[in-house]
Amino acid sequence: MRFLEVDEVVTAKESTNLRDIPSQGQDSTVLWTLQNGDTARRTGMSDSGWSRLVYRDRICYAVTNLLTTDLSYHVAKPTSEAVPAPEPEEDGIKTKFTDCYELMTAKIETNLRALPSVTNPDAVVVATIRYGDVVVRTGINPEVGWSRVEYGGQVLYCVSSYLTLAPAQE
Repeated sequence: MRFLEVDEVVTAKESTNLRDIPSQGQDSTVLWTLQNGDTARRTGMSDSGWSRLVYRDRICYAVTNLLTTDLSYHVAKPTSEAVPAPEPEEDGIKTKFTDCYELMTAKIETNLRALPSVTNPDAVVVATIRYGDVVVRTGINPEVGWSRVEYGGQVLYCVSSYLTLAPAQE
């Protein structure tokens, strides 16, 4: 696996396993779990969705989409009291997505867009993925056939029928 050399500090969006090799298979060992707020130095990023990190003076690997360079990123913790949810900010996106979490890859070359549309002039193509490129699907709308994905640290959109479950990383 080839890594693009980088040098940056990252934290987990929530928590992520730090492994001895870039694989979620039985051949890999979880060394530590990085929690949101804990930091590690990212030294490389692969096209297959893995980051090479240095943590506790040891090289380890984590799924890239579970990390962020935004060290102020905090996950809202649920409270026991019933607190009304804040009104969502108007982001201009009318399509509603059902939350999910799935590692996906492209069936064919697939455009990832800024908005879930092929006709809106603001729905520019931000990235293109191919089979083997891993994205995290965070939302789906089967009625309109669009998926919300995280890729390269961005929230993007693509046609759901162009995605398939990513094969297990071995």
